Amino acid sequence: FEQAAATTSQISQASKSNGRDVGVFTFSTVVCRPTQAEAEEYLHYYANENADWEAVDYLMALQGMHAQSFTPEALASFRDRFAAGHGGYPLIGTPDHIADQLEQMHNAGIAGTTLAFVDYAAEFPYFRDEVIPRLEAKGLRQPYQHASG
Repeated sequence: FEQAAATTSQISQASKSNGRDVGVFTFSTVVCRPTQAEAEEYLHYYANENADWEAVDYLMALQGMHAQSFTPEALASFRDRFAAGHGGYPLIGTPDHIADQLEQMHNAGIAGTTLAFVDYAAEFPYFRDEVIPRLEAKGLRQPYQHASG
């Protein structure tokens, strides 16, 4: 998160020098399971064993990510991230681990992130029930207040 903190600081300083105050957002891929091993196994299942590598390589090429621009190690890392979720930051693990990573993002100056799940309808309820209360306890999220009407 050191690089993210440096980047968000540069963006903040540049925006303020132009009379603006902007927030930096990112996007993340979520695999949240009761154990780290379960989360990593599912990630491997969908983003390795069942990845559409031709589509991943095509998507990366469309975005200018090729051997002339990056080291082989960087390309391999990017390729894995694209297979896992369009290149987003991987939030993979237990509810505690994911809440801790989101806290690290916040501490690095990142104002927010989108969350992508393989199967939103099936996976979001667990995230809602297990991660969001942890974010509230950390002061990173306000408790939901149902609007009275």
